[in-house]
Amino acid sequence: MDNSLSNKVLDRFIDASRLIMAGEFDQASKLSPVTEMECTSEKLSEFSESFALMAVKLEAREFALENTISELKNQVLLRERFSFIFINFLLFLSTYIILFAFIPKQYFHSDIVSIVLEIVFLMSIATYILKFKLSFSGFGLNMGNLKRTLLETVVVAIILVGVLSIVKVFMVKNKIYFQEDRFFEFQCLNWSYASYIITAPLQEFMARGIVQNSIEHVLTGKSKWFWAILLTSLLFGVYHTFFSLKLAMLSIAISIVLGYLFIRHRNIIGISILHFVAGNFAGVLGLWDYIIK
Repeated sequence: MDNSLSNKVLDRFIDASRLIMAGEFDQASKLSPVTEMECTSEKLSEFSESFALMAVKLEAREFALENTISELKNQVLLRERFSFIFINFLLFLSTYIILFAFIPKQYFHSDIVSIVLEIVFLMSIATYILKFKLSFSGFGLNMGNLKRTLLETVVVAIILVGVLSIVKVFMVKNKIYFQEDRFFEFQCLNWSYASYIITAPLQEFMARGIVQNSIEHVLTGKSKWFWAILLTSLLFGVYHTFFSLKLAMLSIAISIVLGYLFIRHRNIIGISILHFVAGNFAGVLGLWDYIIK
């Protein structure tokens, strides 16, 4: 191959290289005529094919890198938004604790104030979710895994009812708090137990749908779900500390169970039912009065 042809071929390679570096990977296909030229040496043809293959691989890597960068940006943005939600919950929890710590109980009914504060907090979070077009289904408001959710809810509810019944029988027999041999304490019931049908879903949406979900999105690693459950349960316990230390400790234990079920189901239907059943059954047994004292 003479020098003029060699220079022409090299110029084509140089032009193609510059265009490829600029991101125009399709220019590699224009080198194929070089391999078809009769005067092209075997080595040059082989180089041309290798060059074109390299350009294809570079294009694939460039595409994969762009996708990775896009995914990372989305993850960072999502983490920032969930961090904002979590910080808002901490502010809400701090306000709640300060309010009940400094204002005498006789001026406020704790159940009413709790519900009002929860509704205000949830309304602010709902506004934020709508503003940034986040999906409510991602916060547990969905019907996914409904059959398995209800089945496991029934099983866990039966276990909890059984445990509470055993505790009540033990306390009655040993005259711990209860002086009469009654299993049910219907006189302990009041309107607050009926309001639990609102309180239970609100608290589960707040604790599991918002807090636990946000922590899980902020953390990284394979065990982030475990730390999300544990941290949420501790915060849930702190939320109930105002009533009594016994209720706070019990809330942590129950919250761990509910948090694990939320991880399994990714909706708040079952855990809200479980929360309602466990809370009201404990009230019917008269255990609430013992727990909050």
